[in-house]
Amino acid sequence: MGSTPDRIKGHLLAFVSVLVWGVSFISTKILVADMGPISVLLCRMCLGYVILWLMYPKWESFKELRTELYLIICAVSGVTLYYLCENSALMFTQASNTSILVSTAPLLTGILAHWFTGQSVGKLFYLGFILAFVGIIIVSWGGSDIVELNPRGDLLALGAALCWAVYSLVAKCVGDSGMNIITLTRRIFFYGIILSLPFYYILGEHLEFSVLVKPVMLLNMALLGVFSSALCYLAWNRAITLIGAVKTNMYIYVTPVVTVICLAIVLSEAVTMYIVTGTLLILAGLVVSSFDGGKTQG
Repeated sequence: MGSTPDRIKGHLLAFVSVLVWGVSFISTKILVADMGPISVLLCRMCLGYVILWLMYPKWESFKELRTELYLIICAVSGVTLYYLCENSALMFTQASNTSILVSTAPLLTGILAHWFTGQSVGKLFYLGFILAFVGIIIVSWGGSDIVELNPRGDLLALGAALCWAVYSLVAKCVGDSGMNIITLTRRIFFYGIILSLPFYYILGEHLEFSVLVKPVMLLNMALLGVFSSALCYLAWNRAITLIGAVKTNMYIYVTPVVTVICLAIVLSEAVTMYIVTGTLLILAGLVVSSFDGGKTQG
């Protein structure tokens, strides 16, 4: 277990990451409408990869083949498949549905950690999940007269949550290797880009340069590439190293709240009692889960 300053730093890094990801959810929704899910993925990751090279323009080789294998698994689960599922889900189902279902990632992380690492997950963790999940539903669906379900989109969103759970657990192994965190994250992006290229051709996407250079597209892509990808992946990977995959993933509960509040601001709508009530439940769930007797450290 790390020192108290390290644990505080880990929690802050995770919290800041989900704040940015909550905003970037809107940017993704805007971009996939004109670009397609794989095009958005490739553009944001290529931009993020360049930013990471500018931040640390040094090449480091890995001494163990196992580390390289872990990085490939991270790229498949946390980049290629995660964004393919999430971006595709946004094309088939409501953003609220996607936000809710992706927020099951903390629960899936705890279950996978128990199955594959033998890590104990206590009752408070599950109680916290129930509180947070109810809060997420209230925030996302509150005040809506119609709840629209789309099996294809909803299953894709659940697939994204499962992929992120796998990514976070494997990223913990990568972070413990002692390598520079920027080098590790950059290598994950590299493999993610390479592994995403076949899907670009399989799905028959055709990115038009005239679409990408529109000011609104450039602005949203900059948000995704620089902040949501390069900086937030760095922060998230570091947080996993400091406080563990399960505790870090708990902060995903906050993402839907940020998204809904941002939408309310953009649309000049008032922050309703649904948002306030749901947010309080989510925060309560986060607090309850964090007091799980120290069992959810991994």
